[in-house]
Amino acid sequence: MGRVTIRPGIGRDVALMFGPSITLAAAEKAAVMVKTQMGVGTVDDRNHAVARADLTDRIDVSVRPGHAQDHSVVLSVKGREGTEIASHLEFGYVNNRAGRRLAGMHSMRNVASKLKV
Repeated sequence: MGRVTIRPGIGRDVALMFGPSITLAAAEKAAVMVKTQMGVGTVDDRNHAVARADLTDRIDVSVRPGHAQDHSVVLSVKGREGTEIASHLEFGYVNNRAGRRLAGMHSMRNVASKLKV
């Protein structure tokens, strides 16, 4: 069994080799795919209130800080205390008070595996 890892700076390297237009095109295409997948409702969990919420307006294409040529797709969701909870929604989390694990949406991961530029 093997493990595949992707270097964090791969988007920057691709943008430097092929120009920022390639990362912008890929990011815009991925954003549309993520919005479609999230609009359909990728999580079927009646205990996961956010899974039924419409998060399509929380997805945008932005430039990575410090890398003007590298575009990325960003899901931004604020929690009750104002903290960022998008990673919990994407990958899942354990609700200690309720005593259960809530499934993640995995929308970004699924789109990244299907994206072809």
